[in-house]
Amino acid sequence: SKNGTSSPRAFDIKLEGCDISGKHNVTAAFSGTADGDDLALMGGTAAGASIVIHDSMGAPIKINTAAATTGGEPLEAGTTTLHFSAFLKASKEVSKIKTGDFTSVATFALNYQ
Repeated sequence: SKNGTSSPRAFDIKLEGCDISGKHNVTAAFSGTADGDDLALMGGTAAGASIVIHDSMGAPIKINTAAATTGGEPLEAGTTTLHFSAFLKASKEVSKIKTGDFTSVATFALNYQ
């Protein structure tokens, strides 16, 4: 694209059987191999790009921070669905970009408050 990013892809984390007694919100933190604040591409033939994750409000989520990196979502009895999106962002250094397949892995941790 003209800004060096792909179209965002939505993804959800669905929490089922939520017992909300004493808890009102849930936050999520993401960790993985990082390239700055973004997830780095880890495998495949592509190079020079990283994956950016945004929360449900469209704010970027910093990878590998000790504190929860989303503002928090209200818990609902039974099922709560957390909404996110991710997109591919090209390196600012054009010489590092190489087309091809890629993989990246992120781990998420939930904190109930």
